[in-house]
Amino acid sequence: HSDRNRHSDSDPDSHPDSYCHSHFDGDSDGDSSFPLTHTLGYSIQGFIEVGRLCHDEALVQTGKRILDAAAAAINGQTGFLPGRVRPDWQGGADWACLTGSAQFAYSYLRLALMERGEAEYLKRATSLIDFVVATQQDENRGRAEQAYGVRGSYPFRVKGYQAATMPNWAAKFLVDAELLLDELGGL
Repeated sequence: HSDRNRHSDSDPDSHPDSYCHSHFDGDSDGDSSFPLTHTLGYSIQGFIEVGRLCHDEALVQTGKRILDAAAAAINGQTGFLPGRVRPDWQGGADWACLTGSAQFAYSYLRLALMERGEAEYLKRATSLIDFVVATQQDENRGRAEQAYGVRGSYPFRVKGYQAATMPNWAAKFLVDAELLLDELGGL
Protein backbone atom coordinates (compact mmCIF):
# COMPACT_ATOMS: atom_id res chain seq x y z
CA HIS A 1 0.00 0.00 0.00
CA SER A 2 1.24 3.44 -0.81
CA ASP A 3 1.31 6.19 1.78
CA ARG A 4 -1.53 7.84 -0.11
CA ASN A 5 -3.88 4.94 0.64
CA ARG A 6 -3.10 4.68 4.35
CA HIS A 7 -4.80 6.71 7.03
CA SER A 8 -2.72 9.82 7.54
CA ASP A 9 -1.96 11.62 10.76
CA SER A 10 -4.47 14.30 9.84
CA ASP A 11 -7.84 14.11 11.54
CA PRO A 12 -10.44 12.85 9.04
CA ASP A 13 -13.24 14.08 11.29
CA SER A 14 -12.19 17.68 10.82
CA HIS A 15 -11.97 17.47 7.00
CA PRO A 16 -14.26 14.70 5.73
CA ASP A 17 -14.23 16.06 2.19
CA SER A 18 -10.48 15.94 1.80
CA TYR A 19 -10.27 12.63 3.63
CA CYS A 20 -12.65 10.91 1.21
CA HIS A 21 -11.22 12.54 -1.87
CA SER A 22 -7.62 11.69 -1.05
CA HIS A 23 -8.05 8.03 -0.22
CA PHE A 24 -9.83 6.38 -3.15
CA ASP A 25 -8.81 5.77 -6.70
CA GLY A 26 -8.65 3.08 -9.35
CA ASP A 27 -12.38 2.68 -9.97
CA SER A 28 -13.83 0.49 -12.70
CA ASP A 29 -14.44 3.08 -15.39
CA GLY A 30 -10.76 3.78 -15.94
CA ASP A 31 -11.04 7.39 -14.78
CA SER A 32 -9.82 7.89 -11.26
CA SER A 33 -9.53 11.67 -11.54
CA PHE A 34 -12.38 12.02 -9.06
CA PRO A 35 -13.82 9.40 -6.69
CA LEU A 36 -16.77 7.29 -7.66
CA THR A 37 -19.88 7.79 -5.52
CA HIS A 38 -20.13 4.00 -5.11
CA THR A 39 -16.71 3.96 -3.42
CA LEU A 40 -17.59 6.96 -1.28
CA GLY A 41 -20.92 5.31 -0.44
CA TYR A 42 -19.14 2.31 1.09
CA SER A 43 -17.06 4.61 3.29
CA ILE A 44 -19.97 6.75 4.41
CA GLN A 45 -22.07 3.70 5.22
CA GLY A 46 -19.10 2.21 7.07
CA PHE A 47 -18.68 5.25 9.30
CA ILE A 48 -22.38 5.31 10.13
CA GLU A 49 -22.97 1.58 10.60
CA VAL A 50 -19.79 0.85 12.56
CA GLY A 51 -20.49 3.91 14.69
CA ARG A 52 -24.05 2.73 15.29
CA LEU A 53 -23.09 -0.85 16.14
CA CYS A 54 -20.10 0.12 18.31
CA HIS A 55 -21.85 3.07 19.96
CA ASP A 56 -19.19 5.42 18.63
CA GLU A 57 -20.88 8.74 18.03
CA ALA A 58 -17.72 10.26 16.51
CA LEU A 59 -17.90 7.78 13.61
CA VAL A 60 -21.59 8.47 13.09
CA GLN A 61 -20.90 12.20 13.05
CA THR A 62 -18.09 11.73 10.51
CA GLY A 63 -20.52 9.98 8.16
CA LYS A 64 -23.10 12.69 8.80
CA ARG A 65 -20.65 15.50 8.00
CA ILE A 66 -19.68 13.83 4.74
CA LEU A 67 -23.35 13.44 3.76
CA ASP A 68 -24.06 17.04 4.68
CA ALA A 69 -21.20 18.19 2.42
CA ALA A 70 -22.36 15.83 -0.36
CA ALA A 71 -25.78 17.48 -0.46
CA ALA A 72 -24.25 20.16 -2.70
CA ALA A 73 -23.78 17.54 -5.44
CA ILE A 74 -27.38 16.24 -5.41
CA ASN A 75 -29.98 17.86 -7.64
CA GLY A 76 -32.86 18.30 -5.19
CA GLN A 77 -35.54 18.19 -7.86
CA THR A 78 -34.37 15.23 -9.95
CA GLY A 79 -32.27 13.24 -7.47
CA PHE A 80 -29.32 13.20 -9.88
CA LEU A 81 -26.01 12.59 -8.10
CA PRO A 82 -23.00 12.70 -10.43
CA GLY A 83 -21.19 9.36 -10.63
CA ARG A 84 -17.96 11.09 -9.70
CA VAL A 85 -17.52 14.16 -7.55
CA ARG A 86 -14.77 16.71 -7.18
CA PRO A 87 -13.29 17.66 -3.80
CA ASP A 88 -15.72 20.60 -3.58
CA TRP A 89 -18.61 18.12 -4.12
CA GLN A 90 -19.36 19.49 -7.57
CA GLY A 91 -19.99 17.08 -10.40
CA GLY A 92 -17.07 15.18 -11.82
CA ALA A 93 -19.19 13.19 -14.31
CA ASP A 94 -22.25 13.79 -16.46
CA TRP A 95 -23.69 10.38 -15.55
CA ALA A 96 -25.00 8.95 -12.29
CA CYS A 97 -23.55 5.87 -10.63
CA LEU A 98 -26.86 4.30 -9.66
CA THR A 99 -25.19 2.09 -7.06
CA GLY A 100 -23.70 5.15 -5.38
CA SER A 101 -27.04 6.96 -5.50
CA ALA A 102 -28.73 4.05 -3.71
CA GLN A 103 -25.93 3.88 -1.13
CA PHE A 104 -26.17 7.60 -0.38
CA ALA A 105 -29.96 7.25 -0.02
CA TYR A 106 -29.46 4.37 2.41
CA SER A 107 -27.06 6.40 4.56
CA TYR A 108 -29.36 9.42 4.69
CA LEU A 109 -32.21 7.12 5.74
CA ARG A 110 -30.11 5.30 8.34
CA LEU A 111 -29.30 8.63 9.97
CA ALA A 112 -33.00 9.56 9.88
CA LEU A 113 -33.86 6.28 11.61
CA MET A 114 -31.19 6.97 14.21
CA GLU A 115 -32.72 10.42 14.74
CA ARG A 116 -29.42 12.01 13.72
CA GLY A 117 -30.68 13.37 10.42
CA GLU A 118 -31.81 16.72 9.25
CA ALA A 119 -35.37 17.29 8.06
CA GLU A 120 -34.08 17.24 4.47
CA TYR A 121 -32.62 13.73 4.74
CA LEU A 122 -35.86 11.89 3.99
CA LYS A 123 -36.61 14.16 1.02
CA ARG A 124 -33.05 13.87 -0.31
CA ALA A 125 -33.03 10.08 0.04
CA THR A 126 -36.44 9.79 -1.62
CA SER A 127 -35.28 11.86 -4.60
CA LEU A 128 -32.17 9.66 -4.97
CA ILE A 129 -34.30 6.50 -4.85
CA ASP A 130 -36.84 7.95 -7.28
CA PHE A 131 -34.04 8.75 -9.73
CA VAL A 132 -32.72 5.18 -9.63
CA VAL A 133 -36.20 3.66 -9.92
CA ALA A 134 -37.01 5.90 -12.91
CA THR A 135 -34.12 4.29 -14.83
CA GLN A 136 -35.49 0.77 -14.40
CA GLN A 137 -37.44 -0.98 -17.12
CA ASP A 138 -40.48 -3.13 -16.44
CA GLU A 139 -41.24 -6.42 -18.19
CA ASN A 140 -43.05 -4.54 -20.99
CA ARG A 141 -39.96 -2.53 -21.98
CA GLY A 142 -37.05 -4.73 -22.96
CA ARG A 143 -36.27 -8.28 -21.96
CA ALA A 144 -38.27 -9.84 -19.13
CA GLU A 145 -35.15 -11.22 -17.40
CA GLN A 146 -33.81 -7.68 -17.10
CA ALA A 147 -37.00 -6.19 -15.70
CA TYR A 148 -36.36 -3.97 -12.68
CA GLY A 149 -32.61 -4.48 -12.83
CA VAL A 150 -30.45 -1.53 -11.84
CA ARG A 151 -27.85 -0.36 -14.34
CA GLY A 152 -24.36 0.51 -13.29
CA SER A 153 -24.72 4.07 -14.55
CA TYR A 154 -27.24 6.29 -16.26
CA PRO A 155 -27.39 7.63 -18.85
CA PHE A 156 -25.11 5.09 -20.49
CA ARG A 157 -21.60 6.33 -21.09
CA VAL A 158 -18.59 4.35 -22.25
CA LYS A 159 -16.74 5.73 -19.23
CA GLY A 160 -19.68 5.29 -16.85
CA TYR A 161 -19.57 2.90 -13.92
CA GLN A 162 -20.17 -0.69 -15.06
CA ALA A 163 -21.22 0.62 -18.47
CA ALA A 164 -23.99 -1.40 -20.14
CA THR A 165 -24.35 -3.81 -17.21
CA MET A 166 -26.79 -4.41 -14.38
CA PRO A 167 -24.61 -5.38 -11.44
CA ASN A 168 -26.46 -7.38 -8.79
CA TRP A 169 -25.08 -5.22 -6.00
CA ALA A 170 -26.75 -2.15 -7.50
CA ALA A 171 -30.16 -3.77 -7.04
CA LYS A 172 -29.15 -4.89 -3.53
CA PHE A 173 -28.30 -1.34 -2.46
CA LEU A 174 -31.56 -0.04 -3.94
CA VAL A 175 -33.59 -2.65 -2.03
CA ASP A 176 -31.66 -1.81 1.17
CA ALA A 177 -32.60 1.86 0.76
CA GLU A 178 -36.21 1.05 -0.07
CA LEU A 179 -36.51 -1.12 3.06
CA LEU A 180 -35.32 1.76 5.24
CA LEU A 181 -37.65 4.15 3.41
CA ASP A 182 -40.51 1.76 4.11
CA GLU A 183 -39.50 1.60 7.77
CA LEU A 184 -39.79 5.38 7.89
CA GLY A 185 -43.24 5.24 6.27
CA GLY A 186 -42.05 6.64 2.95
CA LEU A 187 -43.09 3.84 0.60
